[in-house]
Amino acid sequence: MDIDWQSVAAGAGMTVLAHPFTYVKVLIQLGHEPLAPVMGRNMFFRKQLQYPGVFEYMKHIRKTDGFLGLYRGVGPRICANLSTSLTYSAVGQALKKVNVSDCMMTNMYSFIVSNQLCIFFTPSSSMLCLPIFHLFTSAPSTN
Repeated sequence: MDIDWQSVAAGAGMTVLAHPFTYVKVLIQLGHEPLAPVMGRNMFFRKQLQYPGVFEYMKHIRKTDGFLGLYRGVGPRICANLSTSLTYSAVGQALKKVNVSDCMMTNMYSFIVSNQLCIFFTPSSSMLCLPIFHLFTSAPSTN
């Protein structure tokens, strides 16, 4: 199996860069609201209570947990992305080696079938290894 290590490193780098936003997104989705809503105006200029934005939450996490608090859980997320991409490429390469034309089909039909197999099985196989890492990365730790 040929592994494109530059793509793996680029994916890990993008994961590290985007992790603070993902971390804040998951905390907001779980209902963790450490900051009180403030009075603001909606798009119709009516006054209403609004929760602070992503950058305000990032400032709050940095103030309470420090800079490394923004990167809590980045290790399991990198492992999840690595295992997903390696599985994706391994299954994709294995399916390209399958010779569908042995089944007495026309060339166009075998081309369509082999491409559809790759399109279906490659993402679904990589999704099988993802849930265990997703549990590690999305569960907030309590102090």
